[in-house]
Amino acid sequence: SQRIGAALGTVSSSIILSKCVSFITLEDIGLNWSRDVTFDLCFGFFVGAFIVSCIFVVEVLLGWIRIIGYFETVDPRERFHTNIIWDILFHIGVSINEETMLRGWMFILCARGMKATAIHWLDESTAGAFAITTSILLQSTFFSLMHYHSPGSTSVS
Repeated sequence: SQRIGAALGTVSSSIILSKCVSFITLEDIGLNWSRDVTFDLCFGFFVGAFIVSCIFVVEVLLGWIRIIGYFETVDPRERFHTNIIWDILFHIGVSINEETMLRGWMFILCARGMKATAIHWLDESTAGAFAITTSILLQSTFFSLMHYHSPGSTSVS
């Protein structure tokens, strides 16, 4: 519930910021409510699920993960379906927070700032490519550092 509350806070603050700050809108960060939101959410879910599934298969094939059981919990008093529902809700909250802040606000603001700086010494299209590449590298580095101490995280991951 804490993660979902934080996600709602992120979305609410994004709406407030987009109304108060004129140089960036919700559409700029990928929250376009005029299009079919259901399609976007479903498409994003399936792309993310596909990517995570591919990573899981590679980790199993490399021997990094060993499956020792199915539909079981560590504590036999717990129910699998309750744990999986809470885990899904937890990750929905996490993804809303991280995607809105890192892939939304941080990416757009960084790219715009980089382009405004690079336009003085590069042509328009090269400055745009430089800004996007730099923004991707900066946000990816920040995202990695933010998750460095996550459970199970290593230098390789």
